[in-house]
Amino acid sequence: MAPFGLTYAVYVAIVGGSMIAFDPPPASPSVTGTPPSLWQLSLGRNDPKKGTVGQDGIFTLEYRPETEIGWRFKPLYVVGASVDGAGYVGVGVRKDYTLGPVQVTPFIGPVLYQSQLGNTFNSKELIQFRTGFDVLLPISKELSAGMGYYHVSNAALTGSSAGLDVTKVTLQYKF
Repeated sequence: MAPFGLTYAVYVAIVGGSMIAFDPPPASPSVTGTPPSLWQLSLGRNDPKKGTVGQDGIFTLEYRPETEIGWRFKPLYVVGASVDGAGYVGVGVRKDYTLGPVQVTPFIGPVLYQSQLGNTFNSKELIQFRTGFDVLLPISKELSAGMGYYHVSNAALTGSSAGLDVTKVTLQYKF
């Protein structure tokens, strides 16, 4: 189950559909000609009513190049680990929308996930999908802070869905 009682398919349709239906304005060219890249560090917590993994904390590190790869989508590379032993690594696409000073970034992509790193390998839970959004406010020219949400699931394709509903706080550094 995704947030707000939605099924995962409906949640993906809302996030993915908004990314397809609405294009952000073109990025302004940078002075050097190379767009800046972003590093984002997040600390989150899984919904305690859903599952047992990640309730003590989930850390994520994301690399977000500003290069557009088509249809104004931008790439996203992520690695995440929970205090209680789960971990994932993945790729995805995102779009950055600016509403005044606020930046809203929906994202979606596959991840390779294991609920118990270093223990028994579970091939049924390996392929999951991470879908979510971030809301950020600039603190300085290089630093933004905000919060976000993401869901990690395999849409019940196997009996080993991660079922993570992570609410997070985020720092983003532009370089």
